[in-house]
Amino acid sequence: LDSTRFSGPILSRKERRSIQILLSWMSLICIYHRMNIGILSMNINTHDLNYGAILHSWAFQKFLSSYPDIHSEIIDYITPQFENTNLKFPAFSFYLKSHQYKAMIRSVLQIPSHFKRYYLFEEFISEQMTISPVKYTKKTLSENTLPYDVIVCESDVIWSSAFFRNCLDESFFLALPSMKFIKKIAYSPSMGNGIRKVNEMKFSELIQHLDAISCRESYAVEYTRQFTNKPVTWVCDPVLLLEEKDYEDIISPRLENEPYLLIYTPVGYDKHILNEAKLFAERHQLKIVEVTNDPLEHLLHKTYTHASIPDFLSLIKNADVVFANSFHGVCFSLLFNKNFYAFERKTGKKTEDLCKHFGLLNRYITNGHIAETDSINYMVVNQILTDFRKTSIDYIEKNILN
Repeated sequence: LDSTRFSGPILSRKERRSIQILLSWMSLICIYHRMNIGILSMNINTHDLNYGAILHSWAFQKFLSSYPDIHSEIIDYITPQFENTNLKFPAFSFYLKSHQYKAMIRSVLQIPSHFKRYYLFEEFISEQMTISPVKYTKKTLSENTLPYDVIVCESDVIWSSAFFRNCLDESFFLALPSMKFIKKIAYSPSMGNGIRKVNEMKFSELIQHLDAISCRESYAVEYTRQFTNKPVTWVCDPVLLLEEKDYEDIISPRLENEPYLLIYTPVGYDKHILNEAKLFAERHQLKIVEVTNDPLEHLLHKTYTHASIPDFLSLIKNADVVFANSFHGVCFSLLFNKNFYAFERKTGKKTEDLCKHFGLLNRYITNGHIAETDSINYMVVNQILTDFRKTSIDYIEKNILN
């Protein structure tokens, strides 16, 4: 900009000033450019209003918000099986169309509680989460220009064909044309109980699209390593990236005055859990409280059929003991240092893996009957969690934020 050394036409003072201002703005843009991260998962668009589905994405977004110059948003993606579903009333728009008649009847009975819970979930999403301004189907997600520096396929059973009509959804492997020139990271996806043989070739093709790979379960890590030369890291579910204090702002005050045993079985009624809960509660003089979708359970004990997400967290945090067949039920029991018993279910391999990692297989019940043990030594468990969290954060900082 020194006109005495400029070999071309001499710039006027006004022109030099304009160039200086332009260069200053360009410098500021470079310095203050925020990394824009899109989070893609099964979360805000599901028919069963699962607490864990919302909370794992909320937790991941909250964790990212602790870093300066990071903006993240949940990609409002509705998977193909839900495209024409009224998520407020799934009985006929989903269960009937998919010929799940028993589930349809159950869903009809649950309409009043589902309707209330739907609005409580929507309220939490609108107040606590940053959502993309565009709602995407698989077609539009594939065709649109996406405004992200990084996209993360994040957590839960997004690599399980059981949830996608026995297929794998390319969206959750970030294998769509619109994502070709965007950095693509897998953070803690789960394949449930494993990839079916018929889908193995497809799986091996899809993971090649990812720039960095991690899995939520140890067995998924070992399985995935067969199909790629890239490192595959074992990381924790996003809800465990946060500490207990990070949930304080969204947890409801204590809801039950008496000491209580909490039952949480989101996949439905389990007579073994209920029978064991009755025996345990009688021995320890505890009230039985349940978070459930079943409107008939209230005839047996105190139920919360349309608990909000803050209420759900409060009920776990303040329970004396938790009986659950839910992966995220166990995660929050660990996070809040609760005594718990995790009961086996058809998709229970992931929960067994979680208990094994924390040295708590004696808390994983496979025969329907518990053998009472001493209280959990959380000094040991919390150290394991601290180490697991550190490995997971290192992966995020190296592959997503770098």
